[in-house]
Amino acid sequence: MFEFLKSIFREKTDKIELKTEELDSWFKEKAKAYASGLNDYLKNRKMQIEEIRKELEEAAAELGDASIEDEEKIIPRVKNIVLSARQEYIRELNYLLKQLNINTADNSSAVISCRVLQESIDTFTKKTTKSYYTSQHLFHKQTEKIAAALKELGKAVKELNEHINNSKTLKAEHIAELISKLNNDIKLLEEWKGSAAGLEEQRKNKEQQIKDTESEIEELKKTKQFVEYEESIKKLKTAKDEMKAKGNSIFELIAPLHTAMKKYERIAIDNASLLNSYIDDPVKALAGDSALMLLNILEKMKESIGKGAVELKDRKKEKMINMVDNISREKLEALKKEFKDAEERVEQIKHEIEDNNVINKQEELLKRKDREKSELYAADREIKEIYELIGKINIEKEKQEITKQIKELTDIEANII
Repeated sequence: MFEFLKSIFREKTDKIELKTEELDSWFKEKAKAYASGLNDYLKNRKMQIEEIRKELEEAAAELGDASIEDEEKIIPRVKNIVLSARQEYIRELNYLLKQLNINTADNSSAVISCRVLQESIDTFTKKTTKSYYTSQHLFHKQTEKIAAALKELGKAVKELNEHINNSKTLKAEHIAELISKLNNDIKLLEEWKGSAAGLEEQRKNKEQQIKDTESEIEELKKTKQFVEYEESIKKLKTAKDEMKAKGNSIFELIAPLHTAMKKYERIAIDNASLLNSYIDDPVKALAGDSALMLLNILEKMKESIGKGAVELKDRKKEKMINMVDNISREKLEALKKEFKDAEERVEQIKHEIEDNNVINKQEELLKRKDREKSELYAADREIKEIYELIGKINIEKEKQEITKQIKELTDIEANII
């Protein structure tokens, strides 16, 4: 029943509907009523604190000039301790007095300087507790006068900060900041959404470019040039296999003599370099041996084996000699010609492939496709980053907070649309 009666006599809350673009100018007009109140209060408090500061300066000077009563009765050690404490206390007090100032240039500066002032008083109190009580032993009257002024200062600063915390001026400024942020966020959202839309369009174009490039690659593969290129690649593989087979035939003929050749190399005088070539690579050596000097080398090696100059076991000697006898000029010439013909065939096909520039066109298209894919990936990443930024802004939540703050300050329920 009581709550019902309260609801009847409760003051009715005003309601208003505001467009977002009208909100800033509407609230600035409403906030004028709170603009000067805090500034006038701060000026009055500043004058009060300035008077207290002067009282403290005078009291500090009195404490510094004060003489000790019945000094001759004071133990020298106690006197020195108290005088030292007095000096420390006055030094800290003078430092505090330099900070007793309120910056009234604007409300924000005033708020900060008031908080700093409170912190300075708190710090002074903590640092001077010991020196204050010690000084009281011989300068009770002077320290009590300072304590009274400090108490008055502390009360004034406390009331000042409480007033600031409850100030409608600051609340109005806070709401103005929220409105400014809302407008900025709306503008940012429009910009980001526009950027995202542009990037989405670029992304579609890039996807189409990739499809077009892939189509070009497929069409290129259907051309006569590309078919010839693929056939040349197959022919090149066959030719290389043939060349390898011919090379293996040469290797299988000469390589079994490797051990004997290595031992003969130690005593050979003529054609030592050519002999070393046959030991390292029989196929390459024969291909470059135009006069077939290998036959002379083998004949001399055979003689050295027979004379025992090349150390081999008897069975090995006989085997090596038979192998040498099995190698004739006709056989070497035939193997060499077959290998050279196969090698020339490989080179011929390579030239055919090089003359067919279709592969260059394909490589260009593949590079273009890779570049377009990289650009698509970059666009996707940028779009993702923009949408992450968009997701961090909640315009409706900001409007609700502004509505709540306005109602607390003005008792007006603003519906922001």
